[in-house]
Amino acid sequence: MAALLRAGLLVLALLWACGVQARPAIWQQQDALVLDDPHAAERWTQHELAAARVAGDVDAEFWLLLGAASVQDQLEDTPAQLALLHQAEALMNAWPGAGELHKAWLAQAMILADLREKPAAEIAARIAALRRQIEPLEASDLQCELASLDMWAMVYAGNNDEAWVAGEALERCAHAVGSLDQEVSALLQLGSLTSQVSGKVPAAGKGEDYFRRALALLGDRPARFMRSLLEWQLGNALVYSRQLQQARDHYEAALVLSRDLQDEAGIAAALIKVGERVLDDGNAEASLSMARDAQALMEAQHNEGRLMAAHVLVLRSLTALRRPDVLQAIEQARPLDAPERIASRRIELATAMAEGFASQGLYAKAYAELTRANLLRNEAKETLRDSQMLRLQARYEGARLDAENADLRRRSETAHLELVAQAATRRALWAALLALLVMLAGAAVLVVRGWRKRRHLAELALRDELTGLPNRRAIKAAGEAQLAQARQWQLPFSVALIDLDHFKQVNDRLGHAAGDAVLQALAAAAGRVLRGQDRLGRLGGEEFLLLMPGTTLSELNAVFDRLRATFAACEIAGLPSPHGVRFSMGGAEWQPGTDSLAALIDAADQALYVSKAAGRDQLSLAEPATVLLRMAVPA
Repeated sequence: MAALLRAGLLVLALLWACGVQARPAIWQQQDALVLDDPHAAERWTQHELAAARVAGDVDAEFWLLLGAASVQDQLEDTPAQLALLHQAEALMNAWPGAGELHKAWLAQAMILADLREKPAAEIAARIAALRRQIEPLEASDLQCELASLDMWAMVYAGNNDEAWVAGEALERCAHAVGSLDQEVSALLQLGSLTSQVSGKVPAAGKGEDYFRRALALLGDRPARFMRSLLEWQLGNALVYSRQLQQARDHYEAALVLSRDLQDEAGIAAALIKVGERVLDDGNAEASLSMARDAQALMEAQHNEGRLMAAHVLVLRSLTALRRPDVLQAIEQARPLDAPERIASRRIELATAMAEGFASQGLYAKAYAELTRANLLRNEAKETLRDSQMLRLQARYEGARLDAENADLRRRSETAHLELVAQAATRRALWAALLALLVMLAGAAVLVVRGWRKRRHLAELALRDELTGLPNRRAIKAAGEAQLAQARQWQLPFSVALIDLDHFKQVNDRLGHAAGDAVLQALAAAAGRVLRGQDRLGRLGGEEFLLLMPGTTLSELNAVFDRLRATFAACEIAGLPSPHGVRFSMGGAEWQPGTDSLAALIDAADQALYVSKAAGRDQLSLAEPATVLLRMAVPA
């Protein structure tokens, strides 16, 4: 019964399709296998992974590595899970075909691997960053994964209210995309949380309703693993409602299923829960035996989170028996009490240590452990507040961007309607003039032709003829406007200078027609990867200026990587494939007190010089102090 507090996070990291695309058929068999037996899924995935490597199918190998890591997550074998994810990361970094979707899925899988052990504030920050990363991808299945990460992060942080909200969001998302495992997972957790959410006093049997709905979704599918999770979660729900004997029955049912599957983490988890109920019944010897069995299993698996729970039960059992070897057990458990562990587990361990010391008359040491437990509780509350603040900030940023986008759409629609009205007015005037003044028809035609010619010339004056991009005058005017808006609203604003590497060699070796094609390819690549509010203009020759409102300096690496990958994949007439042309980039971010676009561009130019001097084909970033310094120097 692996991943016991995350019932049913099955084959996370295999749902790779964007939008309405279906999941690849290659993983449908693994989905069904994990529902019933993760070890069978592990063997199948390893077989497919070996076949993909023999065939040289890098794309399939990447997704199968993520799938294999997901299976290890179910088995709670974190070292094996992280080893597989590092293999996937190394493969992706060496693979030119890797895109933003690969990066997003890998980031999601890395967060999933760290959920049990990393501090809540760190996990919340990484989830917020992932939310920004996947927003432009429009991948509905990734949005479900995000809701799932939210739910489990809140469960581990002890924030049941937020976990409930995220669980409901996950249920809706999973139902919409047709993800059975995630929908069952959400229902199991909602059933377990029903009696723990503030402001909710559920009607009798309300929590069980969620479990029954989960069973109905499973139907008659082979699903021993999922049913073991269901039994375990139902036991948890009954413990909260103080139905202890019924809870023990369900824990024992989960133990039977886990032993049948040889699921060591599941066996240990069920032994610990049954042992707690046995201890409550006064049979400390039996609970100690179960705790020792669970301890041995988790030591062999290096599952430190579950091992802490086993040590707690050992200490409680020895305390109840008033055995002096509780002191030795305390020292054996102490190395597990590391700062990176989840706070709730550390509090339980410190409390059990205090009770053990007290049972042997060592009251000073017992008091010290109780004091430490209280400090940990206070730290956990502060950490929870920090993580909640990060979530609120992420929500605020999302709402702000939505509002800004809505305002831009409204302005665009208003401008369009004004243009339509103006055009209609002009057509009416021309019709009246033509009807009333036929004699002036020839003159009117000449006027119209002249006006059209002037408009065309005006457009040509602001647009680069070769690439179709804004020319030097137009892009600098746009930059001045964006800088003014950034100063007014105190919003992020970055610029970057892009310069094609060894461009003269392209012209000299292949001719100016090939060089023109390279410039056009870079412009086309930018049009595919840049956001709607970003603007790229040609300053002249092979140099371009990129304006990025709402973008911080830390985000330029992602912009550079996307543009480089897309440009590298372009087919360019007159050049071999791949064409091998690269570019260097220097970026700078607006700082309060910087009122000159020229200073900002100059800072980016110096950063570009650093990229060129360092060997080209890379991005360099201007330090904020450099931007301010250049502003202080008279032009």
